[in-house]
Amino acid sequence: MSTHASHYLAGLFGEPDSPSGPPKGEQPAAVAEPVAIPMHPEAIRLDADGWPVDSVPADWTCPRCGGIAAWWDLLGGEHCMSCEADTLARSHRLAERAAVIRAEG
Repeated sequence: MSTHASHYLAGLFGEPDSPSGPPKGEQPAAVAEPVAIPMHPEAIRLDADGWPVDSVPADWTCPRCGGIAAWWDLLGGEHCMSCEADTLARSHRLAERAAVIRAEG
């Protein structure tokens, strides 16, 4: 019994002593060339940033700027990373200070 994978696989398919590849005299099947499928220009409408329109639910976006990047405070309040960047930075500073105080304490 051979330990080579090609011999093992050939044995599974009824050709115990043939080398790997198609049987002698047969050519491998030709692969079809990819075909471009024409699309109607309005099939996928894109917004100003190049994203498909309506790809993000409206309740996921910021009501002020329309952005989708958000962060949540410890009380569960949602904040836009664009509109409230100063609040996020302040939260990070407070968290870092708290960590230092806990480490010293």
